[in-house]
Amino acid sequence: MLAHFGAVQQPFLWKPLPEEVAELESMLDRLDDLNGMLRSEQNRLESQQNRNVCHKVSQKSIQDNISYLQKQVEILEDAIKNHIDTHTHLKEQVKNLKTVPGVGNKLSPHLLVAMHRFYVLTDCSGAIKVIAAYYGLDPQPHESDKSISKRPSISRQGDRHIRHLLYMGALGGIRGTIHCVHFTSDCLVEVRRLK
Repeated sequence: MLAHFGAVQQPFLWKPLPEEVAELESMLDRLDDLNGMLRSEQNRLESQQNRNVCHKVSQKSIQDNISYLQKQVEILEDAIKNHIDTHTHLKEQVKNLKTVPGVGNKLSPHLLVAMHRFYVLTDCSGAIKVIAAYYGLDPQPHESDKSISKRPSISRQGDRHIRHLLYMGALGGIRGTIHCVHFTSDCLVEVRRLK
């Protein structure tokens, strides 16, 4: 049955990510893990400090762990930057991504890996709408009889980590860049006019 499906549909053959992109992805995954552990330890320290009674040894242990994790994060961030600088095509692609308002040093490597993964999966034939759908950013209208007046939302079917990063980049773009501020204020004026 699967052989028949493969013969009829002729799907794209699976291809691995290019080696330099796979290495970048593994470093980014580890960086996300370290940042998660760092947030956990910082929350533990805050919890310890809010207690009426806490032992200094436990606080010292948490503080030592926080400083160790911060050093590891710095080392990994430097390694990621050096890796991108070493591969000129990755450096050029990151430079192009940074021209988009809201995309900076933190978001661009993640988007670079995400775009490479998408192009490997689609054999470089995916369109912009397909990219949006793949990461769950495509509009999802409500088509029920009772909820016809509900506003459409996004489908949220894809990688939620990429959506989270894009959302945070958009917030940074709104707060930091003049182009995004003008764009969002124009959009808000248009939305108010339509109501």
